[in-house]
Amino acid sequence: MAAQTDSPERIAADILIAAIQTASDVNQKKDLCTPANAAKYFQTIFNTVINARDNTDED
Repeated sequence: MAAQTDSPERIAADILIAAIQTASDVNQKKDLCTPANAAKYFQTIFNTVINARDNTDED
């Protein structure tokens, strides 16, 4: 599991890996593992991590 001090890339990768490992449906897992979709999901998670850090830094 990633720590708060880890890079945004590491955190996003850990979250995506956890999503793939815990996917309950075969079709959901296939969707998450398709390279184009995985890249899209990674980018979304990465942006969320960056935005969360920016919001935390402002407080």
